[in-house]
Amino acid sequence: LIRNDPHPPYAPRIGYEDGDAYWWDSSSHRHVAHVSVPLLKITARDDFLVFGQFARKLNHCLENPNVLVVKTRCGGHLGWQESPPQKEGSSLLGGKSGSWSDAAVADFIEALLQMREEDRRKRLVEKGKEVPPPPPKVLSKL
Repeated sequence: LIRNDPHPPYAPRIGYEDGDAYWWDSSSHRHVAHVSVPLLKITARDDFLVFGQFARKLNHCLENPNVLVVKTRCGGHLGWQESPPQKEGSSLLGGKSGSWSDAAVADFIEALLQMREEDRRKRLVEKGKEVPPPPPKVLSKL
């Protein structure tokens, strides 16, 4: 496994002294404290490449109220694929195979947009302005 190799073969080619230098530079834990917009972080317990490092640095994410962490039991490294549907319309994604994490991200963005709209409407009411009817809710279907 590349993660367990202290000297990955790619490190010198791209300018890193060793594997630890590469992983230090590519890790987000130093930057997550400065995230000022909503961020969805999805990680899997069985991700052999990064979960151990993530678990040790989880507090960096939890300290920032802009970061929402979703930890799954399985999924591997970027492997949250659904199995192909048995028949049309049988999948969470409307009959298409794909990734449930895509649907989760779409729902996260939809919730953010809804909160933004609710805040905008609240400010209009506070200013005594006319508030138009809310936009229709659309459920994400990827």
